[in-house]
Amino acid sequence: MIEAIHEKIEVITRFRLLPKPVTEIYKIRWRGREYMIMKLAYHYKVWEGRTRVHKFAVSTGTLDLRLTYDTENLFWTLEEVSDGF
Repeated sequence: MIEAIHEKIEVITRFRLLPKPVTEIYKIRWRGREYMIMKLAYHYKVWEGRTRVHKFAVSTGTLDLRLTYDTENLFWTLEEVSDGF
C-alpha cells in the first residue's frame, strides 16, 4: 500500500570517488527510527518554480520510499512510503 507522508526527514549521504564519483543515500531517520538504504531505483532533477529539486526512489529491502531534496532550503522530504502490497 502506498501512503503519502510529506514529512521532513534526516538523511545521511556518502560520496564515493572510485571507481567513479557518485553520491549515495546511505541512511534516513524518520519518526525516530533509522532505515538503511539498500537500493536506488531512480533519481531525476526537476524545476519547481525557480527551485531545482531532486527526486529519488529508494528501497530499504522492506519499504520503498520516495524522497525529495530541495536545493533552495536544503531540506529532505519523505513524500511516499510503500510496503510493496
